[in-house]
Amino acid sequence: MGGYRLCQIGLAEKPFFIESISTNAFSIEEICYFMYHNPALLDMAIINKDLCEWFSQELHLTRLGQTMERALEENRSLTNFILPIFREVSYLSQKEMQTFSENLIELSKDSVPVRLKKKGDALVGYGKEGGAIKAYRQVLNSGDPTLDAAFLSQVWHNMGVANMRMLQYEDGLECFGKSYSLLHTKSSLTSYLYAYALTKPREKYEEKLKELKVDDRTAREIDAEVDAANESAEDEPQGNPDEILKTLTKEYHHSTDA
Repeated sequence: MGGYRLCQIGLAEKPFFIESISTNAFSIEEICYFMYHNPALLDMAIINKDLCEWFSQELHLTRLGQTMERALEENRSLTNFILPIFREVSYLSQKEMQTFSENLIELSKDSVPVRLKKKGDALVGYGKEGGAIKAYRQVLNSGDPTLDAAFLSQVWHNMGVANMRMLQYEDGLECFGKSYSLLHTKSSLTSYLYAYALTKPREKYEEKLKELKVDDRTAREIDAEVDAANESAEDEPQGNPDEILKTLTKEYHHSTDA
């Protein structure tokens, strides 16, 4: 896990496995780095007794492990579990600690579907598209009547990106279609048609343009992007997958709170 700060305590002989991103952590700094940069992934897969015991047994930080375990037993807030870890090695400045605490409090106020979407968005950032799709499906299957069309459209869009990155093009196209059906914006239309043009034969794409009654200007804009992507491919009739992902992932970041 790149980017963590200089190890002060030492390395554990047995690592702690961070399940959500399939990564082993050998130091307290690696745990701090993961927690600080991924508040949306702080769930029961890492906020548990196993982590408390790992600190006590593997890094010999008995007092820290006990403090964390008490926070769990007393069902205290997430900050009571996490902040002692940062304090142990002075990982954050006072200002950073305050900002992080405020972010955790705001995150705790989110509804379950919103937290799940943020989790999915974070997992896509780590290349864990399978886990992201699972999180997005939980949102869509929640049946929460408070979720508006704009939010659900974003979820469908981002799930489409995750599917495309896994080369599951048909599933991706279905997701983009659902996104557009919920929110008829130019952005959602462009994503849908761009993916369609690069994964379907030309005649099918033109049929879709007519079906959706796309204006000439929008069609020309998408054609220009498709042509640019195809120019970078070597005799690939369905375009260059890398170019597909560049454009769709750009739109994905517009549809995420991350």
